[in-house]
Parts: sequence; structure tokens; C-alpha cells
Amino acid sequence: MKHLYELIKNHESWLTSRALYYAKEHNYVKYTSTLIEATRKAVEGLSQAIYRAVSISERVHELGPDDDYTVDPTASFGILEAKKHRERGVTLDMFLGRLKYYRQSFIDLIHQAGFARDYDDHCQLFVNRVFDRIEIGFCLEWTGNVRSKLIKDLQDCNRNITNEKNKYLTVFESLPNPVILLNSDNQIVVMNHAASGLLLGSCAPGAYYYSEKQKEDRLPWLHEELISFTACDDSTLSYEFERELKNKNGTGYFEVKFTKMLDVSGKFSGTVVILNDISNRKEMEDKLRKAEAKFRTLVEQIPAVTYIEALDNARTKKYVSPQIEQLLGFSPAEIIADPKLWFRQMQPEDHQRLLEIYQGKTSDIPIRSEYCMLSRNGRKVWVRDEATILSDETGQPYMIQGVLLDITERKQFENEIARLDRLNLIGEMAAGIGHEIRNPMTTVRGFLQWLSNKKECAKYKEYYDLMIDELNRANSIISEYLSLAKNRTINLKNQNLNAILETMFPLIQADAMVSDKYVVLDLAGIPDLLLDEKEIRQLILNLIRNGLEAMPAGCAITIRTYQEGNKAILSIQDEGPGINPDVIEKLGTPFFSTKEQGAGLGLAVCYSIATRHEAAIDVKTSPNGTTFFVQFKTSR
Repeated sequence: MKHLYELIKNHESWLTSRALYYAKEHNYVKYTSTLIEATRKAVEGLSQAIYRAVSISERVHELGPDDDYTVDPTASFGILEAKKHRERGVTLDMFLGRLKYYRQSFIDLIHQAGFARDYDDHCQLFVNRVFDRIEIGFCLEWTGNVRSKLIKDLQDCNRNITNEKNKYLTVFESLPNPVILLNSDNQIVVMNHAASGLLLGSCAPGAYYYSEKQKEDRLPWLHEELISFTACDDSTLSYEFERELKNKNGTGYFEVKFTKMLDVSGKFSGTVVILNDISNRKEMEDKLRKAEAKFRTLVEQIPAVTYIEALDNARTKKYVSPQIEQLLGFSPAEIIADPKLWFRQMQPEDHQRLLEIYQGKTSDIPIRSEYCMLSRNGRKVWVRDEATILSDETGQPYMIQGVLLDITERKQFENEIARLDRLNLIGEMAAGIGHEIRNPMTTVRGFLQWLSNKKECAKYKEYYDLMIDELNRANSIISEYLSLAKNRTINLKNQNLNAILETMFPLIQADAMVSDKYVVLDLAGIPDLLLDEKEIRQLILNLIRNGLEAMPAGCAITIRTYQEGNKAILSIQDEGPGINPDVIEKLGTPFFSTKEQGAGLGLAVCYSIATRHEAAIDVKTSPNGTTFFVQFKTSR
């Protein structure tokens, strides 16, 4: 019988499932809510009885008319079970009915084991006789008691049930949260003391349980939610939501949780409703929301970008104020969605420098830095970053809170001042030594002209002319140097820029036609300006010649004038390949030139002339060409 022993021992879980299957099929599940555990314990006890019988003898122990079942080891299991089940209120017919299907479960297991025919028959007969003896023992114990003993057992059983009920009722009534049990028709079965006080007003613990209202009341204020919940499929066992509910104390906010009650067969039998008063939390959340909205409004109105950044590897932005879009052209959503976008818009060296600044910094110490970023359209934006590292409750740094200030204009002003200082220094040096150089040069030039006209020097005239040209070129460079001085005397007169351009147009057009290029003149009405005509002509010629040199043959340069607010604008637009972004910042720097034969003074002179006229030069460039804008104030 070793195989039978091992078969049962290895399949107790299967036997439990099989017995439950029969119980559900024949509607035994309605008598207990712990049928699964009860069935498992029953299978375990029956298995032990079979093991014990096998250990006594492997032969089938047939029933005899003279057997004393009161001392039979196998029947004793039935005697003990009779005592326990009678105390629990189980009837004889109910027990015997259930035992029938336990017997069938063990027989099914033997059938499926695949034993040889003789061994299979022997095992089935052995198990049947074990169950016969258990039934006999159960019936002996059950029928051997006198009526008074049965009545006393029943009274004891009822008393135990009442005590158990009262214990669980006490726990139920003591729950701090309102709890309501509903049947499958959503009628109230019972509610605890907290729920009665909330919905019905002041009442004693257990008052609703013992009232006559049971299974009559409903919850009209949760009717729609309950209907929807109970209509859901069996996979939806719970549902939580928040509701504003009217009660005896007024109106409050509650967190409501529905949980389905299922019997052991999985059939829906009712709903548990648990209420959690969150009125105080809602009030605090409302205050917090208003405070946050007030703070956010304040933050989003200041002329700076506010940000909150996590101290993770990606340095994820948790919040960026809307001003970022005006600063860089990217929306807050774009910045938050792509953690790398912020750092991609920085210069690599600035990014590395910023990482080094943050290394080793502790909380609550301000961190200040300045760096350059690129906007969406490629414009360079200088920012001042004022940040602080924040710590959590354990003192560990976890977040950076900062403010970005746009200092682009300040940086441009500083660069402009530095550039003008350089121009002025060169101009002043040129003014100081100009006459010391020009006097000898004039003497040398005069003698060269005199010698070139001598008959005996006629054969060297070509060389004399070359030397004179070079002296003229040197004199022109000295003149450009002198033009850089900010204190250079200029002759300002009230005159019209359009008239100067119309006068120069034939000269400009002839200059362009030499290289097969064109000039377009587009002049709009602008007011007269205080101008030094000689300097303005030099500025215009320098800008136009730069544009012509930047374009291939067949292209056109466009000269425009127009009014924009309180400014008169002169724009000169070429159709060249554009200017490299690295070169833009260096425009106007003395001696800087991208031309092989350039002295690097043409644009520097233009910027100096503009400064003396209280005008500003702006540049816009793209692969389709470059435009220089000279902005004159119309009221001085």
C-alpha cells in the first residue's frame, strides 16, 4: 500500500480542489464562508485516517457484526468529528452528505493514478472500508446521545455562536471609520456606530444592528456609483473615489471605497462601503492649492526664469516658468520632456564648468554663474544663474532651485564698451603719431615725384610710381586709424540720408557692374538727420564693398531706408553665403579680417562712425545672405 500512501500524500491539494468542486456542484457552499480552509483541514484529517489504517494492516479490513467500533482506531476519527460538528450546529444528514463527496474525491484520485486493475480494485475497496468505519463511528456518537444531551449541546453551540457574534460585532462597532454592509440588492444590512452617527445622528453602539430598519434603507447619495460598481465584471473587486456627501453634521468630503463580498463559490453576495472623512485634508489641499497658485502667479510675472531641477544623473527639470519661452524660444513642456535639451543649448565648455561648480557644494549655499545659451533660432543669450541646492528631511541634497536672469544686453553693452575703448585707444595712438609719420612720408613722396620727372631717371619711373602708390596706401591706412578715435571732430549738419544715397548711387552701381553684380535701391520716406556727410559716405561705401566682395557674380545687393518707431533705418543686404556664427562676435574688432588682403579696419571704422552719430549697428545673417542695419535716432 506504499503507492496508495504516496499518491494521497502528494495530492492533498488536488483532493481539496476536487472536494470543493463537488461542494459547489451540490450547493454546500452556502453554509460556511471558510469552506476552502475547512475542506483542506477535512482532507488532511481523512488522509491521516487512511495513513493510520495502512500502517495497521495493508489488507482490507472488512466490516463484521461483532466489531466494537467504539475502540476501532479508524472509527474514532468519525467519533471525534461528530462531536466537533455537532457543536458547530452541523446536522447528521449534512455531514453524511458532505462525507459522500469526500469519499468520491479519494476514489477519483485512485481512478486517475493508472494503477494495475487488481491493485486499483484493492485500493478502492480499502478506502471505501475506511470511510465506512468513519461513518459508523460518526453515527454511533451522534445517535448514542440522549435527547437532553443533544439539547444541551445545541444550547452550548448557540451560546458560543452568540459570543462569537458579539465579539465581532464589538470590533465592527469600534471601527473609527464609517462602515456599511449592503446585500446584493444594495440594501443596508448593517452599519457600525461611526456610520450611524454620521448618517443618522447621535445613537448608541449597535443601535442600527438591533433596529427594525435592517434591509430597508438604501444609500441614495451613492446609488449611481453602486449600480455601476455592482454591474462590473467579477475582476473588479474594489473601487475608490472621492465625494462631497451631505450628513447630519452638514457637508463633508469623503474618500469612499467599495469592496465586493463573494462567497466561497465566487458568487457576489453584497458590498462593503467604507467612508473616510477627508474634509480636513481637502481644506488643507485647497489652501495649499491657492497658496501655490498665488506663488506661481508671482513667479510667472517676474522678469526672470524660475526653475526646479532634480539632482539626478539627467538633471531633470521638475518645473520651468513660462518666461523660458521668451528667453530661448522653447516651451516649459519641451524643456521638462527632454532633460538634455537645456544642456544642449549651452556651450560645451560652459556645461563642463557648471558641473565643476556644483561638485562638492553643500545645501543652502547660493551658487552664482554666468554662461551663454543658444535660443531656438540660434541667437546667443547670456544668462546669470542664481541657484541653491535644497536638502530633504534627512539633510541629503536632492533638488536645485534657481533663477535665470537675461544679461544679454549687459554683455553686449560691456562688449561694445570694450570694443569702443580698443578703437579709441588705436585712434588716439594714431592721432599722436600720425603727424610724426605723415611729415616724413610727405617729404619722401615729394622727392619721389620730383625724381620721377627727371629725364635721367625716366627709366625708373615705373618704380617711382609704385613707391608713390604704396605711400598713398600707407597714408590711407593712417587716415582710417585716425577715424577710430571717439573724440574725432565731425561736422554734423541736418540733411537727408536718402539724398546722400541717391548722389552716391552711380558710383556704387559702377563699382558693382565691374564684377557683374547689381545694386537695388529701395528708399522710403525718412526725416532729416544730423549727419557728417563725409563720414556717412565712408560708412556706406565700406558696408557696400564688403557685401559686393561676399557675393558671387550675378547677385544683387539691396539698399533700403525706412522708418521704424523713433528710428530711421539704413539696411544693406547682400546675397552671399552668410557669416559664420563664431565671426559675428568679432565684427568691428580692429585688425580682424576674413579677407586675405584685408587690414581689418573697414568695419571697425563703420562702428566708430556709428558711435559718433549715436547710431547702432545690428547684423542678421543666414546661408542666404547677410544684412547690416544702421539705426539712427530721429530725435536727438
